[in-house]
Amino acid sequence: MIVLFLSGPPGAGKDEIAKIITRELLQLPGIFRVAAPLRNAVVGLLGMGGRYEQDKDEPIPGLGAPTTPRELMIKLMLYLVKPVLGSRWLAEQAALRVDTAGLRLSIIVDIRDGAEMEQIIEWLEAEDVKRVTPRHWRFVCWHVHRPGHDFSKDIRSYARLDDVPVIHIHNDKDLAHLKVHVLDALDASGISFDA
Repeated sequence: MIVLFLSGPPGAGKDEIAKIITRELLQLPGIFRVAAPLRNAVVGLLGMGGRYEQDKDEPIPGLGAPTTPRELMIKLMLYLVKPVLGSRWLAEQAALRVDTAGLRLSIIVDIRDGAEMEQIIEWLEAEDVKRVTPRHWRFVCWHVHRPGHDFSKDIRSYARLDDVPVIHIHNDKDLAHLKVHVLDALDASGISFDA
């Protein structure tokens, strides 16, 4: 089973890359977000429904200081989730969702940093996790680069671990070029499911 971590700044194209992979592989991957519980909470609190993606960087009306849904998500993590549930909780919940899905390829599109990636890997490889079927994991990380997009307004950074191979994808042209880069990266990562 392969876990592909997509690491890159906001707007770099991580979700688009996951969509390209989903369209290209005959065996569909699972797409997971470490921050899914936070995102769901923000969507519910603000009554956003399906508008999160289009409105995540728009100021929330009625608040004293300009805050966007993305910033609210970060504040929930820093001031509620980490102090109350612990610094590993989000990573462990993501690992649990990946493990429970039992798919040949799982894509985590919002890995925050190397520590979070390490927490997910540790949970998935733990001997004491009760499973019906034993799992054999392989991990790959893609760093997504796009001109004009950086981590200056985000708490993430590029995820790196010594034992996890990193492939760089440059999203610097149109979707056709990005697709070529993704297909090359799939090949370089040894990811293909033709049957």
